[in-house]
Amino acid sequence: MLKIIVKIRKIISGDFAKIFLGYATSQLFGNLLQLVAGLLTVHWITPDMYGQFSGAAIFLGYLSFVHCGILSGLNRELPVEHGRKDFEKINQLSAVAYWVVLCVGLPAAFVLIAFAIHAGFMGNIEFVWVYLAYSTSAFFLLLNKFYLPVLYRTNNDFEKLTKITIINSMVSIITVLLIWLMPDLKGLSIRLVILNLVEFYLLYSLRPINVNPKWSTKHAKQLIKTGLPIHIVGHLMPLWNTAKNTLIFSLGGPLQFGYYALVNVASATINIIPIAFSQIIYPKMAIAYGEGKSNDQVYKIAVKPIWVLYIIGVLICIVGYYLLPNVVIYLMPKYIPGIKAALWVLLFPIVSAFAPANNYFNVYKKQKQYFFALLVGIIISAIYISVYYYMIGFSLELFPQSLILGTIVQNIICYYSIQNHIKQSSGEKVFKEIFV
Repeated sequence: MLKIIVKIRKIISGDFAKIFLGYATSQLFGNLLQLVAGLLTVHWITPDMYGQFSGAAIFLGYLSFVHCGILSGLNRELPVEHGRKDFEKINQLSAVAYWVVLCVGLPAAFVLIAFAIHAGFMGNIEFVWVYLAYSTSAFFLLLNKFYLPVLYRTNNDFEKLTKITIINSMVSIITVLLIWLMPDLKGLSIRLVILNLVEFYLLYSLRPINVNPKWSTKHAKQLIKTGLPIHIVGHLMPLWNTAKNTLIFSLGGPLQFGYYALVNVASATINIIPIAFSQIIYPKMAIAYGEGKSNDQVYKIAVKPIWVLYIIGVLICIVGYYLLPNVVIYLMPKYIPGIKAALWVLLFPIVSAFAPANNYFNVYKKQKQYFFALLVGIIISAIYISVYYYMIGFSLELFPQSLILGTIVQNIICYYSIQNHIKQSSGEKVFKEIFV
């Protein structure tokens, strides 16, 4: 126990802690504001209406698959080339990815605009607003969530992301007043458009790499070769989550899907710290790889902070267990049926504490092993859902339960896969130094 405490002290006092604490604090502050905005939203909007609005966005989960790994390749190659100091290559790769993003976003937006026109002809005016709002989401999805954030790789870039996160969160809490003024689909739609535009403006105006979109077959092939395996593996879980959302909407209807929004709000809140860890760790690992450091040195970048992440996860679970039900009962009583499912999600930061170390697979292009681990976890999760539904029937709790069970299996397999690879290349002493 004493050795663990000593290791945690070393981690907290290092450079990683300075970067992480600044970025994570902004993420925490920003997500707390977004949490308040989310609570106010579900307080003013009925579950069935929120389910209809959220259900219209399910397609966005599939849209992120269309870039064929270009952006996944960019996410890996940019920090590697940064480590190699090849800044010309960085600009070339960024320009190709920008071109691809626009080619995906524009047609998707036009399709949603066509849906809005059709809804108008059918007299469904509220859904005209919904489709128009999601047309902006379709256009900005790859830009705001995938392409532009990838350009922010260095310590100075994370400082910019800190500012962007805080501003976005303040806009989120301010625009929630629109829901108070218009507690309907129109209000939700207008707010979504504003959030999409503000996020794009901030990310675009402060971007560290300024290039114009330009196609290059040579560099596109490089990004696809690197990124397609990462893309397939990296989107396996989001695809499964999207499929589960579809299943909840189909079996439970808009009302149950609206109750499940409480699970999504809780999940987004408690995953702040793990996501912040991973966003900082991945480029640091890739940069170290580009600099020619050994695989054990690269892996230690991810493994050492895991102890801190695990302890934070335990604290989140304990505090959330007592806090969440009271918040729901007093602030959003309409969503009380979703409390039990949301409580199960509180265990996720604990079971996923090892997840940032899985960036090792992307850095060393070992996606086959990672794919196998994820696939086994999904199969276990699907079996659990099928057996539970067959024996007991529909329940919101079974979905977060299946997520936790599958994640445990995945991380066990990932740990032993990485351990085996490091033993082959660096020797068993690496793990003795890290874990003992």
